[in-house]
Amino acid sequence: MRAYTCYFDGSCYPKNPHGKMGMGVYIKSNDKEFRKSDSRPKRHGNSNNVAEYLAVIMLLKLLKNKRGCIINIYGDSKMVVRQLNGTWRALNGYYIGYARQAKELYDELLKHNTIRISWIPREKNWEADKLSKAD
Repeated sequence: MRAYTCYFDGSCYPKNPHGKMGMGVYIKSNDKEFRKSDSRPKRHGNSNNVAEYLAVIMLLKLLKNKRGCIINIYGDSKMVVRQLNGTWRALNGYYIGYARQAKELYDELLKHNTIRISWIPREKNWEADKLSKAD
């Protein structure tokens, strides 16, 4: 059974909300590593929470065709992790549509794989954090 260890992070800078957003994903599997980053220009509606969700969506889309895998996902956003785990409800904010999209992708991936998503402190998420701030 193939195993994946995955990290995601999002950022909104130089100010939150309405700054430029960056998203980063880091995936390890056996002896292979994969990194991806993306960004969105500064605009109204951008926020750190939106960036975190865009990062986890990017990760889940990269994994969407996996079957029969063990996938461990780590992020430093308690909100995203707990909402995807179902222990927190998504209430309101710029991120709501992204939260729904992420939950759909997560639930679909969960049908075919063993997945665990966990919160980690920011200092243990340094690889994805660095990618979320790459220009």
